[in-house]
Amino acid sequence: RPTNFGASFARLAACIRQEIGRDVPSLERHFVAILASDREDLPHRLRHAVGLLRSRAIPVDWAMLLHDLRYWETEDHRVQRAWGEAFWGRAPRAAEDQEGETEADSESGETY
Repeated sequence: RPTNFGASFARLAACIRQEIGRDVPSLERHFVAILASDREDLPHRLRHAVGLLRSRAIPVDWAMLLHDLRYWETEDHRVQRAWGEAFWGRAPRAAEDQEGETEADSESGETY
């Protein structure tokens, strides 16, 4: 069964939660930054995220990722919504809730 990147990131969050006994807010902020990325910023953010997944031996479904990236900039944001639903188990927060977050917010330096 194909696994989207949001589901892989949810596994990462669960793995880290189990290791340290709590959520890591900066990990969620990093995921939100990925969802908010345009095509220009996306490769850098995904590269970092893939490194985090590899550090915990969480596989990436490369075929699904490639498929999703082809539809990244659709008006309905279907890929971002699907990733968010896989990560949070429901629809992600509204974009208005995410406004005002800066690059520094999403890369706080917390160690995952």
